[in-house]
Amino acid sequence: ISKKNGTTISSKKQSVTNPKPKSNGASSSEAVKENTLSETSSKSFGGDELQWILGDTSVDKFFSDHWEKEPLYISRKQKNYYNNLITSKKIDDILRDNVIEFKKNIDITLYEDGQRQTMDVEGRALPQIVWDHYREGCSIRFLNPQTYIKPLQQLNASLQELFGCFVGANTYQTPPTAQGFAPHYDDIEAFILQLEGKKKWKVYLPRMVDEYLPRYSSPNFSQEEIGTPILTVTLEPGDLLYLPRGYIHQASTVTNEHSLHVTISVYQKTAWIDLLEKAMPKALQAAGATDLEFRRGLPIGYLRYAGLARGKPVDIQADRLAMKENLKDLLAKLVEYVDLDDGVDEMGKQLMHDALPPVLSPEELQCSVFENGLRMSQTGEVYNATQITKDTKVRLVRANAVRLVNELNEQGIPELHLYYTLDNSLEYQGKEPQFLILPEESESMMIKLFAAYPQYSRVSHLIRTADSEESVEVSLMVYPSFKPSDWLETV
Repeated sequence: ISKKNGTTISSKKQSVTNPKPKSNGASSSEAVKENTLSETSSKSFGGDELQWILGDTSVDKFFSDHWEKEPLYISRKQKNYYNNLITSKKIDDILRDNVIEFKKNIDITLYEDGQRQTMDVEGRALPQIVWDHYREGCSIRFLNPQTYIKPLQQLNASLQELFGCFVGANTYQTPPTAQGFAPHYDDIEAFILQLEGKKKWKVYLPRMVDEYLPRYSSPNFSQEEIGTPILTVTLEPGDLLYLPRGYIHQASTVTNEHSLHVTISVYQKTAWIDLLEKAMPKALQAAGATDLEFRRGLPIGYLRYAGLARGKPVDIQADRLAMKENLKDLLAKLVEYVDLDDGVDEMGKQLMHDALPPVLSPEELQCSVFENGLRMSQTGEVYNATQITKDTKVRLVRANAVRLVNELNEQGIPELHLYYTLDNSLEYQGKEPQFLILPEESESMMIKLFAAYPQYSRVSHLIRTADSEESVEVSLMVYPSFKPSDWLETV
């Protein structure tokens, strides 16, 4: 039953299928042996990708010494280190083979005489138009290269598992002796990977305490506003520059050298303040529902006691002070109603909408609905169907590919929603949030499944009883006949 963007999973009996190797008619026990997969956590794979980016600098040292603290520059002298990600020729191929649009996928920028310009170009980004601007000294920024480049999609999707947030990417192509952007700071942690040519970077401290770890990117600064650089480096192919959010930077190419680099961006809107923004509305609802003090009326005449334009100080001082003290008391009590779990679930739910879908390995695909289960032969015969048993092993596809949330539906009735990313678009928020509506009695089973990750769990260990009807219900959620079951692997 379709229900807006969710799909309701019924607990009624239905026929179910069980994946097994498509190459032969192996028994269930043989299928388990053939499809045994690694039980390494996807967070570890994300850590491996970050280690690859950092090279000889350990991930632990990076997080202790540099993360959200200070820049890191690594000169590698290995020009081919990042070559598998993207090249200028690959970008040209993408422009020719796809409908790439200005403003949506690409923008063209120029920084000249102290002024940043973004060219007002619309429509399809045809190679002739893009490279003509480049030839005239403009920089080309590709806003979502991971949509079209599989290695970059794989890298970003893996890093999502480590950081627990959307991981984006932009590429920047700049002709010789040119600059595309004014000095500015960003609201993301930036990993700048130099791919081709050379680019000279100047990095500056945040101008004031309030600009460390900012929530929003800055406007363009003039040279006079930013002071003296604390770091000046020229990136060559294979080099890395990490910039915490808030550090001002500008970059330009050198004589006779073009530049291509990719910026991997993480941790946008993933601060404590963002968690509090998610948690506070529910905290206020709970306080209002259960605590009389939050429901008491405001003092008579309160509009004169506070606000931009208010009464004479001598007339309102005592009432204004009493109002302030009562507000402080209520805020102190509000802490008791802030639910960490609800807040983190809301953050996780946001990630389910933002995130790239996971990239499954060939072995994982063989344990999923994509490469296994019912198949059609050339003779029109449907084959490869077996029954899920209590010995079938399952696990989540990725640690951060699903989020279990209790929330109210439009009728105000509590429902168990399972948000997932596997059907997400490769473009940022290219689809509405994808979720399943699960039966209430499945909550304990799902909690067990989450807790067991990255280990596989037998169906018999997840269900509460040995009742065959409940086994069918679990089987339905593991491998139903409709597509939204993709968030599980079975062996």
